[in-house]
Amino acid sequence: MKSNRHFWVALMAAALMITALTACGGTPAAPTPVPPTPTPAPSPTLSAGDHIDLGADYMDQGQIEDAIAEFEEAIRLDPDNALAHFNLGVAYQYQGKLDQAIAEYQEAISIDPDYAEAHNNLGIAYDDQGKPDEAIAEYQEAIRINPDYALAHYNLALAYYAQGKPDEAIAAYKEVIRVDPDSADAHYNLGITYYDQGKLDEAIAAWQEAIRIEPEDSMAHNNLGRAYFDQGRLDEAITELEEAIELDPDNAQAHFNLGLVYRELNQVNEAIAEFETYLELIPSDSPNRAVVERTIAELEEQVEAQQAEYVNAEGGYSLRYPEGWHYAERGAEVMFVESEEDLDVVIEEAPLIMFAAGPLTELAENLGLTEITDLAEVLEAGAAALDGEAGEIETGEIDGYPAALTDISGSYRGSPYEGSLAIV
Repeated sequence: MKSNRHFWVALMAAALMITALTACGGTPAAPTPVPPTPTPAPSPTLSAGDHIDLGADYMDQGQIEDAIAEFEEAIRLDPDNALAHFNLGVAYQYQGKLDQAIAEYQEAISIDPDYAEAHNNLGIAYDDQGKPDEAIAEYQEAIRINPDYALAHYNLALAYYAQGKPDEAIAAYKEVIRVDPDSADAHYNLGITYYDQGKLDEAIAAWQEAIRIEPEDSMAHNNLGRAYFDQGRLDEAITELEEAIELDPDNAQAHFNLGLVYRELNQVNEAIAEFETYLELIPSDSPNRAVVERTIAELEEQVEAQQAEYVNAEGGYSLRYPEGWHYAERGAEVMFVESEEDLDVVIEEAPLIMFAAGPLTELAENLGLTEITDLAEVLEAGAAALDGEAGEIETGEIDGYPAALTDISGSYRGSPYEGSLAIV
């Protein structure tokens, strides 16, 4: 939730008149008289408006104490100047002096009851004091005075959200967008509120609009990616999360969410890398640390299992599961991958698609073979079990074990595939 609330110094246009004095005269007669010593012009007297402008300049420079002195002088000169009280309230609020700020905003309102900005800032001060009901009342009053006051609608939405009133918050954010359609913050927070309600389509639409307005908002891309993940749209999730990380490599949440996507895809090593980056970026005392560390440990055990070598004395064969190997589908006896790239990589390192580890005699029996004359028969039976056809079968050795390899294509459980079968 982007909760930065805005308050500012209202400036009063008051120009300081500078008078230039010029001497005029004709040709002097001789002898030239000595001119009298000129009387210095009196220093111009500053008005309340002048002091307000000076105070505003000091505020811009971060010189809050000097600004306060100017606003106080403006009030001394003009006690009923609502703008001076308002700006003094802003200065106090910058210093965290909420009681003094509230008193000045209230004074400004007593002078000008329809001062919408003063009601809005008073609401912010109440919010900061933990008085949400009083804050909401002030935001509502500001909106009553000026229905198109986008900032008051925005602050009202934040207050409703903090109170656990999502429907009211949504209505207020929509009012912000009505007045200011390009408010990226309003679209962003609207998306969060929808997401909290489980309305993923609405959240996605809101974050897409926020990104349209501010394409380089890393957190908006992160949130959109997480919503896509929740909908099972994994490719789109990866695109958004990678963009979030490209924009902000230190976006810990994006690394975590990308880890979730990779884990779902069974890309274990990629998932571990993202979770480890997440741990590097979060505070050492984060309550999430222990959970993510356990997740990494579980994934590392999974990698070890995939890399484990099985040697069976009775059947005399070995199975290896290469690091980073993931499957699009799993069959009862065999496994196959989804891309030629996976095939090329794994053929160089270990069997790509292989029968489940176990005695070769049991595997043959499961495939309907009463006896085994050569490994080619096992591959042909395996292809048939996958509703596929084996291509040319190559035989040889892998790490000293008899091995056979063949291309296979077919349609397994309604899913067309191409791949390779191997047995060692």
